[in-house]
Amino acid sequence: MSALGRNMLSHSFIEFSGKIAAMGFVLLTLACSSSAQDESLGDYARKLNSQQKQQVQVSEEDGRLLLKSVDEITQFSSRDSGLPRLGPVKRQLIGRTEAGEHIRGRAKDEAEHERRLNDAAVVLKKFGMLPPQFELSSSLGEYTLNSLAGFYEFSDKTMYLLNWVSPDLQKMVMAHELTHALQDQNFQLGSFVSPPRALPRSPAMKANQEDPSEISLARRAVVEGQATVVGMDYTLKSLGLDESLTSSQEVRTVAEQHIQDSYSPAVVIHDAPRLLREIIAFPYREGLAFELAVLAHGGQQEAFRGVFACPPINTHQVLQPEAYFKSEKTPRVEIGDLHTVFEDAYLPYEAGSLGELDVQIMSEQYGRENDIYTVARQWNGGTYLALKHRLLANAKVTTADLALVYVSRWKTRQAAERFGQIYLIAVAKRLPMGAATQHRCEEKKCAGALWEEHAQSSEGPVNVEVWPENLLIITQSVDDKRMKLLRPLLLHPEQPVRASVDQQELSPRFFALPEIQALSEQSGTELRQWLIQQFAH
Repeated sequence: MSALGRNMLSHSFIEFSGKIAAMGFVLLTLACSSSAQDESLGDYARKLNSQQKQQVQVSEEDGRLLLKSVDEITQFSSRDSGLPRLGPVKRQLIGRTEAGEHIRGRAKDEAEHERRLNDAAVVLKKFGMLPPQFELSSSLGEYTLNSLAGFYEFSDKTMYLLNWVSPDLQKMVMAHELTHALQDQNFQLGSFVSPPRALPRSPAMKANQEDPSEISLARRAVVEGQATVVGMDYTLKSLGLDESLTSSQEVRTVAEQHIQDSYSPAVVIHDAPRLLREIIAFPYREGLAFELAVLAHGGQQEAFRGVFACPPINTHQVLQPEAYFKSEKTPRVEIGDLHTVFEDAYLPYEAGSLGELDVQIMSEQYGRENDIYTVARQWNGGTYLALKHRLLANAKVTTADLALVYVSRWKTRQAAERFGQIYLIAVAKRLPMGAATQHRCEEKKCAGALWEEHAQSSEGPVNVEVWPENLLIITQSVDDKRMKLLRPLLLHPEQPVRASVDQQELSPRFFALPEIQALSEQSGTELRQWLIQQFAH
């Protein structure tokens, strides 16, 4: 975009900035308040839960007009997205009690989700992606109704409007939510976002890279990215602007630059674990960036109907749209049956993949500024297997009770080595570490690992090894005797392998919790409003 074009666009937005204030365009989440910057995630969530917005109590006439506006806004969403309206959208004006019942209905399997996520949290701590003291339930607090300004529930195909939120503010959100209604009518959102998965077999000591939760998060990024585009376009139209994200490359360029250069979610404050901040923002921030890239590549048809027909298969394709355009598939990484190595002392505990989003989070948390490009973008597949001591079959598991095996491939040897170094930094931040021994050799002269580093931690040995074809092997709490038996199985896994422990990418599992989804919805609202503010200035 030329400097002249950008200045003209900026002046257009400045001209209408006063209308934003006049329309009561306020942050629902209080995310920009200075006091929030000193609060923990739990404190912030509880504060949102305890603070009530000023009661508006929509009048009978305003409620009638609000319900009527559903049809008009649905028509706009249909034109902007190209998704046809296949029938009327049910709508209902409800109060706080009814809204709370609907939101809590999403949590019917919450106890099972939390049990599984607590298991995953121990593995995340072992990787260094969560702080040792992190406790899932106490850190998240209660999800809140205070962030809502209307929502579409695809379980009963209804657009719910709220009788305590001003009609103008609800209309701003309805274009986003009614895009979900159109997506649902055309593509059945429930089955799209949560594709069918095979039932887990009995636990075994092997793993591969089959990843339903990563697929689900990638598809959720599509769903929210599309709806954010339409919601932004409706807001721009309501401010009197003819420019839109779907029609103007100039507007898309401005939005992309703001997201890349400035935006970070304020809804989860500075001392929350980076993993939670990134997961909460991903469907909206990266989803919007992905949709903007597809719009630039193929226009409205490809960005909406086309992406539903051929959705991204993992977070890698969302983070790198070029990989999506090329239908790039990540090579399969497998861990063969480790029964002979561990059965005398261990039981399988968790297995899954460490995807590009996970690698990006670790690179940002423990690496250098450019590691997101030189390391995370060079990820080429990875699988882990965590095992627990047999004596702890029914006891609460800690990181000290786990042995961890992680195998990954990279596009360059340098990226493999650098991630190995990042991993060692993460372990050293978490545990007391002894002196490390390191060895490197030239590939043509090397009979073993090309680069390796071994150290002793308070939880046992830490081994990091880079092998030919950019294969990275990392183990924790695996002794030397077992390492000698383990290496051949990792370097030459049995074929074919079918994972018997439920396979999921590690960090996206947290999106199963209603608390995380509620915070993510707040982040999405904040992102749309933040972008409008950036345009206005």
